[in-house]
Amino acid sequence: MINSIISFKNIPIKKLKGINVPANYKIKEKDSEEDIFINTHPKEKKGKFYTSINKGILNNLSQNEFSIDLKNKTLEDETMRVFDINDRKKGYGAIMHLNNIIEVLENDLEKIELFSLQEAVLFHAKYKFQPKVKNYEDIRDIMFCISQKKCDNFPELKKVTQKAANFFDDMFYTSIFNKKNIDIIKDANDIMQEYFDTVNSKKLSTSEQEYYALNTSIDMFLTKDRILKNKDFFNKLFEKYNIDYKIKDPQ
Repeated sequence: MINSIISFKNIPIKKLKGINVPANYKIKEKDSEEDIFINTHPKEKKGKFYTSINKGILNNLSQNEFSIDLKNKTLEDETMRVFDINDRKKGYGAIMHLNNIIEVLENDLEKIELFSLQEAVLFHAKYKFQPKVKNYEDIRDIMFCISQKKCDNFPELKKVTQKAANFFDDMFYTSIFNKKNIDIIKDANDIMQEYFDTVNSKKLSTSEQEYYALNTSIDMFLTKDRILKNKDFFNKLFEKYNIDYKIKDPQ
């Protein structure tokens, strides 16, 4: 049951077109006395919504458009935008992910899916999203990209860059992809995940974030099981951003 998984205090849940979403709530921005308002609204088309983050009535800081498919138990994250480049380090993207996690749990969904631009892949991976790459050319390009990353000041990365290099070489000297082998595709995604985990384990400067980004936009996903396994991580984020919500162990 949903209520055996989650608990919430001051954030009530409301129904919009049959979907449970957080009612409008406000939080305090770090080092500021101004309130930040998080509001979720329905769109005209069935199953489609958008969440906005606002400072005051007319100051729209960020917006996330998404759809919910109850039949397939999936939240499809369609666009996530922070409008002012100067606001992109203030946690608005994290807040939008946390809002989607609430919606996953409150509607007993199984996963969130999104298509990430290449420069945002590491950001989404930081919040436990995993790669879901199936295309031959994309896998080839990503393996080559990872294999070329410099490890002089990042020795922990050498192991995974070598795995990517070996995988890339195998694509040219064997016929492993001719059979569309599911295990091979899984191996490629596992290498990507190891790369994301390794890179995100280090606090990177802006220039390093740009350097270690991928060269390809990819599909990514986050399952409910992974959310629950990482509940302590997400609960710390709820607390960090003053969102009065908590994931608890199933009863």
